[in-house]
Amino acid sequence: MRYTIRIIKYKVLLRLYLLALLLIIINIGCEDNPAASGQPVIESISHQSTFAGDTISIYGKNFSSPSAGSAVVFDDSIEVISPDCIKWTEKIIRLIVPAGVIEGRVFVRIGKINSNILSINIDKLHLFELVEITAGSFLMGSNIGMEDEKPARDVTISRNFYITKYEITKLQFKSVMGSVPGGYTANDFPADSISWRMAVEFCNSLSLIRGYDAYYYINGDTVSAIDTANGWRLPTEAEWEYAARAGSDKDFSGTGDLNDMGWYDANSGFKPHLVGQKAANQFGLYDIHGNVWEWCWDYYSADYYSAGENDDPQGPAAGLRRVARGGAWNSGNSLARSPNRTYDESFIGATGFRIVRNVETD
Repeated sequence: MRYTIRIIKYKVLLRLYLLALLLIIINIGCEDNPAASGQPVIESISHQSTFAGDTISIYGKNFSSPSAGSAVVFDDSIEVISPDCIKWTEKIIRLIVPAGVIEGRVFVRIGKINSNILSINIDKLHLFELVEITAGSFLMGSNIGMEDEKPARDVTISRNFYITKYEITKLQFKSVMGSVPGGYTANDFPADSISWRMAVEFCNSLSLIRGYDAYYYINGDTVSAIDTANGWRLPTEAEWEYAARAGSDKDFSGTGDLNDMGWYDANSGFKPHLVGQKAANQFGLYDIHGNVWEWCWDYYSADYYSAGENDDPQGPAAGLRRVARGGAWNSGNSLARSPNRTYDESFIGATGFRIVRNVETD
């Protein structure tokens, strides 16, 4: 009887011991893996396609407060600590993608605790948003405008082409060429102080990076187009005006009101502005009027319209200066009209560009 009581007592003690051990194990497990009460979780990342230097937002929960012990980790080794982020709250982290990111694996680290891993697409270049322009005909020039816009004539664009939705930005230019001129440094401002030669060299460099043929053959001061190449290039005057008009026969496309469509001397505060802040035209192009002048391929000739081709005109065979279009932040409204043309190199400080590429067919 006495032995039976002892056995029962030991069994009870063993059970109590095992229960206590189990509670200890459960408590240790919660500290090491607090999934039920506070583990950081990434739910989504915007943008899904990005590049070094871009600003992205990470959405989720349990990101805690900023501290030296919390960070966003890229590719398992490149860290951006929370005090260096643009924004860090319990649910949103906003930061700039650091240089060197290649694979695009992203997680959040809070102390010694890691979130789940999401992957984003990493491009070594800034995203170039494009619009496809369908071939067609339009009335180019103006019979009531300036003398070099006359006479208005029917012009046909025979092939579809892509054109950048926005003027080339400073960040885009720098990502391709390594540096960018001009006095305004914000990434999403249009690249300004761009010479025609710089724009051409940008086109060739971007083409080679993207795996396309260089569109221009450059030999010293001579630049010639290779029409069979599939690379990036400057638009011809005709292509630029066709895209700018976007089916409109008015001076300004879109709403028809320059104040809605672009930055010019009356509304700009005499400075350039971030791209895409005004309304788009009917083709979805922004800042086609104002902000910065945009280079075209063509040489300038005041009387070219009286003798120029009607099908895919390429401009004069030779000249002293190239054409820029669209007006700028320091231009009057007459210079920002769709048919207006300029060749004045003194405008260089307010001159940028956008680029085009032929749509390839089978």
